[in-house]
Amino acid sequence: MKPLVLLILGTARDNNESVKVFNYVKEKLAGRDDLELKAVECKEYIHGKTIAPQDNNPIINPWRDLVAKAVAFIIIAPEYNHGYPGELKLLLDQEYEAYKGKPVLVGGVSSGVWGGTRLIENLVPVLKAFGMKLLKDDLHFPKVKESFTELNSEANKLYEPMIKKAVDELLLEI
Repeated sequence: MKPLVLLILGTARDNNESVKVFNYVKEKLAGRDDLELKAVECKEYIHGKTIAPQDNNPIINPWRDLVAKAVAFIIIAPEYNHGYPGELKLLLDQEYEAYKGKPVLVGGVSSGVWGGTRLIENLVPVLKAFGMKLLKDDLHFPKVKESFTELNSEANKLYEPMIKKAVDELLLEI
């Protein structure tokens, strides 16, 4: 049985640029035979407010069930005002225990040159609080508007080796 890896689009904003990176990473991982990839968008699982796992609200069961089955996570999210999107935090906060010990790879997306560095810096303490295993390398996707004009442009192909290396490392942590 192949390990289930959740690829999460960590924003619910309409017309977001991060979806281009999300789709690109999804396409690059779809051909791998060493994992089962489940791509999800956080907007599919958030409910407009924080719902704590101890509340046992059945509305969060679909997310909790997915997290329980997954063995690793890849989060692709934009940097908004030097931080992470609130809806990503709403999503993550619906579970706690099932994250423990599972590896996570974060891909930061930005329109600037740093590729979501501040997003990653701010998300790391949250992921550590969940007891997740953080990889030594993150993914950075800068200047998303210029770089991801087409799904398989020449500029995008520069990311292929970086994505492969990071996902290989993620799978070693399972």
